[in-house]
Amino acid sequence: IPEAARAARLFATAPEASGLEHLRDGIDRDTADKAEHAAAIPLGAAAGYEFPSPSPVSAVRIVFDSELGRNGSHKANIVSNYFLDAAPQKMPASLARDFAVEYRDADGAWRTLAQVSGNRRRLVKVAAKCTATALRLTATRLWGGGRLCRVFAFDFNSR
Repeated sequence: IPEAARAARLFATAPEASGLEHLRDGIDRDTADKAEHAAAIPLGAAAGYEFPSPSPVSAVRIVFDSELGRNGSHKANIVSNYFLDAAPQKMPASLARDFAVEYRDADGAWRTLAQVSGNRRRLVKVAAKCTATALRLTATRLWGGGRLCRVFAFDFNSR
């Protein structure tokens, strides 16, 4: 985990958000002993980092929950072949479908780094060349009908 991410203050805009420290604990999935390693952030609410002074941001990395164990096993849900009469695979219900990554500039204005609709990735990398006083992630829709977005990692590089 980059030092700048460890030194920044975590915040959430909704009191129901939980597990924010998991965003930077370095564990990108729940473990076999069923330990939770994801932050739970209500849809429409933001979670992020606030910096003590303007800091350079060169990249943002997000790992969303894609229900790796959704078939009741620890095996990856990557199918290499399909039977003709097999039911089609669906997107994981917990995966963030629409989300935004924003930074706050030195003047206090929020600027968009990425606005994503129809996301299909567990790991999302966003290139950034900015100086920020804060970073935030806001998920607005999941592939399923849930109200909480589970995020395993939301960190950044400041090189």
